[in-house]
Amino acid sequence: MEFDLNINRFFRNTVTKFNGQDIARSDPELWRIVDYVGEASRVAQNLHRPVTIAHSFANSNQTLYIMTDSSANKGNGAVLGMLKIGPKKLFLLDRKGQQNELDPLCVLDFYIHESCQRMGLGKVLFTHFLEDENIHVDKIAIDRPSEKFLGFLRKHYGLKDFIPQVNNFVIYEGFFDNCDRQALNKPSTCNKNSSRCNSMIALNSASGQSINFRTRSKQSVTECFYHEPECNQNDLWRTNSLVNVSRSPTAQISVQNQPKPFATETASKFGHHRLW
Repeated sequence: MEFDLNINRFFRNTVTKFNGQDIARSDPELWRIVDYVGEASRVAQNLHRPVTIAHSFANSNQTLYIMTDSSANKGNGAVLGMLKIGPKKLFLLDRKGQQNELDPLCVLDFYIHESCQRMGLGKVLFTHFLEDENIHVDKIAIDRPSEKFLGFLRKHYGLKDFIPQVNNFVIYEGFFDNCDRQALNKPSTCNKNSSRCNSMIALNSASGQSINFRTRSKQSVTECFYHEPECNQNDLWRTNSLVNVSRSPTAQISVQNQPKPFATETASKFGHHRLW
């Protein structure tokens, strides 16, 4: 991803780390680069809006890793990819169906430029993030991974056993190991979902079927492997998104077909006040 300026002054290393304050105090040109990369990620994932925006990132507690090639673009440098992470307050269910209120580190956006796919750059960038944050891969939560992204994690990090959740995040076996149980057992008003999760876990375990996560929109050319699978009506534990309400048959009912209130004269026969 090339720009009409020398970007090497912003990126001193192959992978450069930024937090919100770094971007807030930076040159407007860096804002433009972040926005451009975020827009490229949006297009690649076919999203309605970018996940990474310089203005919102500058006022957040998130972290952005940007990978560059300083020798590209006639020595002006080029962006190869980016990874955005940050803590999120989540209600996560363990294998027993117990709900835990946590603030885990989450992978929020992951993008490798189309010209650099299948070159191992995604693995390099992802491993750099893990080492820099000093965190094991099974301790992170991942927002809406696709089957291909799950395959990426299985291939490079040996992750295959995930714990079903009622939100769009994915955690793996080992997430709750060696954790502070006092932090995990924060009081929650949403424990009514625990028994539901137990039944869903048992159902999927008994059937032996793979579970499809609700993913971001289809992406066919980036190494972050976001791809939207076909809708599975039997995917009982997955929550429905309000974004898809417009696709529901009930959402297509015309207002003209809705039942009309009693006529005024009919209401007057029963001595009701006229409300319309």
